[in-house]
Amino acid sequence: MRAILAAAILALCAVEAPAEAQQTAKVVKIGFVAPQGRSLPLFDAFQKGLADLGYVEGKNLVIEPRFAEGDYQRFPQIFAELVGLKVDLLAVTGAITARAAKKAAGDIPIVFSIVVDPVADNVVPSFERPGERITGVTSFDPRQATKQFELLKELIPGLKRIAILGDQGVSDALMKASEQQARALGIQPQPPRLSGPTPDLEAAFAVIAYGTSQTEAIRRMAGYIDKILKGAKPSNLPVEAVTRYELFVNLKTAKQIGISVPASLLERANRVLR
Repeated sequence: MRAILAAAILALCAVEAPAEAQQTAKVVKIGFVAPQGRSLPLFDAFQKGLADLGYVEGKNLVIEPRFAEGDYQRFPQIFAELVGLKVDLLAVTGAITARAAKKAAGDIPIVFSIVVDPVADNVVPSFERPGERITGVTSFDPRQATKQFELLKELIPGLKRIAILGDQGVSDALMKASEQQARALGIQPQPPRLSGPTPDLEAAFAVIAYGTSQTEAIRRMAGYIDKILKGAKPSNLPVEAVTRYELFVNLKTAKQIGISVPASLLERANRVLR
């Protein structure tokens, strides 16, 4: 009788142990930091990317989002707060954000995306060996500016001058490369630099620019996060480049400024805004 009772107790423990383990499963805490506001769709893409990998907010995931609203001076305070919350990992967008995270995060792993050239922008020393605690996804294509200018010349025959917008955090090397590519096509570049929290042009240009897909970069960012949370070291994850391009055409804006969009461009567009 005692043997039967002991066997029943052991069987009961064997059945209940997995349920108890599920209840005590680790909840991952991730700090998400972006230089601009929450209005952009990037944060939504980030949440979806993690959800696709099985991370459910309120169950096994907590995301602590922080948005600088264009005020880069807030980064030290933002990262100090996230370090105090003992986040397991930092997910950041933009080169300025990534550099600020490196200064403040201690030994917390960092995954970045939407960094055009992480080497030129002093985020990592090389693509193959990004560093002990940082890696991510780049949207860098050395010929992207040329492709953009060619599209503009197709849109506006006889184009002679063009403004190349960039904020103060964009590396000089990248801006000069864009200027050189413009001159090679017979276009005179004018490179105004933006700074401060007021000129938030990113949301406006997010739906009219041609370039590597930012949502694809965010999706791959979630994949790197998953690998690190499962034990991979950032130093063993080379920086990955996004090669998928998106072309959005805003017909409403084109009409307002008196530009007729050729049918050849509309046929190649991923999305047409009417």
